[in-house]
Amino acid sequence: MANLTTLQNDLALYRAAREKILIGQEYAIGSRRLRRPDLAEIEKKITELEARIAIVQRKGRINTGHVIFGGHRG
Repeated sequence: MANLTTLQNDLALYRAAREKILIGQEYAIGSRRLRRPDLAEIEKKITELEARIAIVQRKGRINTGHVIFGGHRG
């Protein structure tokens, strides 16, 4: 499992990539063309990294809740 610093660095890189995509998906320099990755893929990875950071910050604990089906019983 990656450490917190690595995850935070990855998140910063993905956020920078998202910003560049929002500015322009494709551009050309001379005869060379560059197409950036799909925005949906970047957003998905950002969400995943944010979740992993939250887990690491909670020292591996995942928040859980209790569900009661059928309403109140008394």
